[in-house]
Amino acid sequence: MPLETRFNHDAKIYDDTLFMATEKGLYAYPLEADNPSWEVNGFDGMEIGSFVKSGSKIFATRFVAQVVEDRPFYHPYIGTVSLLFSADGGKTYTDVTPDDMVTYNDYASSSLGGLVNFLQRPDNLDYISIVYAVNTRDIFSYDNDGKVVESADFGAHWNAKPQRVPLRSRFVLTSDPRNEVLLYGLKNDPASFSSYIAETKDNFQTLTNVSFNIDINSAFMSIVRCPTNSHTLLGATFTGVAKSEDGGLSWKHTLRWRSQGYQKVLYDPSDPQVAYAFCQEMSDWNIYQITVYRSSDGGNTWGQIFMKIVHGTPTYMMLHDGKLYFVCNDYDYPGDFFSIPADAPATSVKRMAEGSQPSTNRVYDLGGRPAKNKGIYIRNGKKVVIK
Repeated sequence: MPLETRFNHDAKIYDDTLFMATEKGLYAYPLEADNPSWEVNGFDGMEIGSFVKSGSKIFATRFVAQVVEDRPFYHPYIGTVSLLFSADGGKTYTDVTPDDMVTYNDYASSSLGGLVNFLQRPDNLDYISIVYAVNTRDIFSYDNDGKVVESADFGAHWNAKPQRVPLRSRFVLTSDPRNEVLLYGLKNDPASFSSYIAETKDNFQTLTNVSFNIDINSAFMSIVRCPTNSHTLLGATFTGVAKSEDGGLSWKHTLRWRSQGYQKVLYDPSDPQVAYAFCQEMSDWNIYQITVYRSSDGGNTWGQIFMKIVHGTPTYMMLHDGKLYFVCNDYDYPGDFFSIPADAPATSVKRMAEGSQPSTNRVYDLGGRPAKNKGIYIRNGKKVVIK
């Protein structure tokens, strides 16, 4: 049956499985299975904003929306954000929302977890940091500060950091052993498109300003640091890919495009000379042309490897096991995702199989309604008899 949910939040790959935070829960898709299908991997029916996972342990944000008629057209909702924890892969969960956490926010931020950011070390998934809003003066403001708490054992023990960070920052967690963290975000006035870059090299004990007043040509939708050289950065902007070789102090474009919506750039962690970037242009309502580029010299020159019209907004690009995976955010229909080869020009797109097979024990009658009485029912696509 069709996957009746939208992929409008967060996406990550753990242990050859793609996990998607959706408006109906945390969905999982085993990429290497012979006959893969979607399964609900915890938090069934809940709108999940963002998440991190280590084994069977999950931290996730839950967003409960409420319609507000007098809000602007693109922000008709406000709601409550809470922090959830599961130790059993999502079968059960506990609300662990900190007492000082701002939990009321506009719907537009729910895709970022409702003003909650997770950081997770790629070399130690149990080592996580959570940044959440604590400024209650004006929760819709870009002036909010974030409190940073850190755990080396996935939440069993926490250590609060003294340094507050701008909450609207986007974080870049490097693979550098020193665990340097780069922060990028808008300045206080979002209408100006003026942005900043800051960094911490001591796990948020101190925060250093790197660059302010970056012009609109370098207003990044994505930014990443080279795995082997912390001074080399790549950023995806509305006008192309920019590169910095001085830690973000100065930038130059190495690829030009005119894009709408999302753009992203990433390094191949196994080969820092290889990088990928994508941009999109709207062809019609909710129909986009996606173009993918590849660099073999660390982002200095680029070649196009793929271009196709897709339904929905391509939001996430992930590199895994020699393939690029793209997740499409669709406002009118269930979400979708597909893959293309990462090592050669792509001649066709592989759309991943549709279908939802919830990993639950829920039982339905032949009309699709939940079982209430004795009779013949369907569970996980098979006929069962309840006596």
